[in-house]
Amino acid sequence: MVSIRHATLTGPVDEPQWNEEHVVPLATQAEAQAGLASDKLMTPQRTAQAMAALRGEVEAARGDRSQLGLRISTIANFASPNAGGIVTGNFYDNSFHGGGSATLAGVANRLDLAPFFTSVPLRIDQIGVAVSTAVAGALGRVCIYTANADGWPDELVFEGASNLDFSTTGYKAHSLDLRLDSGRIYWLGGLQSSTATLRTISTVSAVNLGLQSSSSTQYFTVVRRTHTFADPLPASFGFVPSGLTANITPPSIRFRAAAL
Repeated sequence: MVSIRHATLTGPVDEPQWNEEHVVPLATQAEAQAGLASDKLMTPQRTAQAMAALRGEVEAARGDRSQLGLRISTIANFASPNAGGIVTGNFYDNSFHGGGSATLAGVANRLDLAPFFTSVPLRIDQIGVAVSTAVAGALGRVCIYTANADGWPDELVFEGASNLDFSTTGYKAHSLDLRLDSGRIYWLGGLQSSTATLRTISTVSAVNLGLQSSSSTQYFTVVRRTHTFADPLPASFGFVPSGLTANITPPSIRFRAAAL
């Protein structure tokens, strides 16, 4: 019980008379959590207990982060490059459907990025590209950017420390030890010094990044920009919509799965 005295105005406005007293019961923890009593007081402790109980109910209803991630990954599995799970030692790329590969001749100082999503944690120890037509003296590098809150390229998390040799055909790769988080978007890309032709993802297996216009029949498939090959890539990408480019077969960035 709590005794409360309150004022009734029997004198001057600035001198109220405290002449009424009432005894008001305190709410129990159960009553505070139920929130039904209208004639009982809530102490700070009871308020905190009621809020904690409500928070627990909300978390139970929506599931914790691991459960939420599981639900998302179940849905995402149907559109994930590794829908069947990860096999250590196997190679994967950023294709979202098994619609076949293509090729694209490179252009010096051109960087193309395409999104990648994994539905499960993925650790990789190699990342590279497949050269289908070599060019004497050609070099290249592969990179990975995170995505910002809007889903566009953001922070650089990997750039090959040395250049790959595109003067011969075959798989050219950097060594690394990087874990990609499940449920996150990454942007994978490559930059080269010349015009070697690389294996790419067919447009039917590429991600839809939007239409060029309301009447367009072509979809944006990569984010493209010009960057001097000899210079390191920017730590922050700084996406601008004008970089969206349509009907381009994205580079097939290939990586080897390692044990977690």
